[in-house]
Amino acid sequence: MVNDLNISDDTVKFVDDTTIWEIVFKCQESNSALPSQITESTKWASENNMKLTPTKTKEVRVGFSPRDPGALPPITIDGHDIVVAPHAKLFEWEEHYFNRVWPKWKDGMHNDMKEKIKNIGAYYNQTTNIVTDQLKRLLGNTTTIDEEIKVWEKWINIWSQFTLESFLESNIDAIKAKVPEDSRQDLDMATLAKLLPWSNDAVRGYAVFTYIPFLHNSLTKLKVSSCSARTLVVG
Repeated sequence: MVNDLNISDDTVKFVDDTTIWEIVFKCQESNSALPSQITESTKWASENNMKLTPTKTKEVRVGFSPRDPGALPPITIDGHDIVVAPHAKLFEWEEHYFNRVWPKWKDGMHNDMKEKIKNIGAYYNQTTNIVTDQLKRLLGNTTTIDEEIKVWEKWINIWSQFTLESFLESNIDAIKAKVPEDSRQDLDMATLAKLLPWSNDAVRGYAVFTYIPFLHNSLTKLKVSSCSARTLVVG
């Protein structure tokens, strides 16, 4: 058993194997922590009369770019280089890993939404589109530039109270507390109530799956950084 193997918060442990993963930002490939974590894992295995098997350990790299994620430092076990699996596509990552690593990602949504929403990307879009759709509807009712400016200012003032993370983790009562009734015009509160709050698995999984490290940024000013994910399944 590997219950006492504690080398990283980003470690998922199973009965017969362990998965270690990290987000590697563009131009920061040399900062990858996986090589040192493997060294720690090898030491732990030796202290517990076990041995890691290089031939059963695979590295999976996932990225939005069609190119390889970059010049990442090699990973070795007892002098043996770990095989890097072919550059994984997003749908392959989700199909084979997402539900395994974050099995409770649907826990926060209403039961009738669990059948409709098939993946974390759709969950994110359906949740956040409620906020952006409000802006579109409000702008659709304007007739002058001055009115458009006022709508933008009002919408930004409302939703900049939330970071992306705090928004996703809020229940509908928390939304109502910050968004007064007269500011809920054209906001689909009924659907929002069925989608919030996101579970910890959903928030954590989405951050890794889409490589968004800035969940603490304002909901209205979210910037997406280019990065890659590096996952190691240790045998």
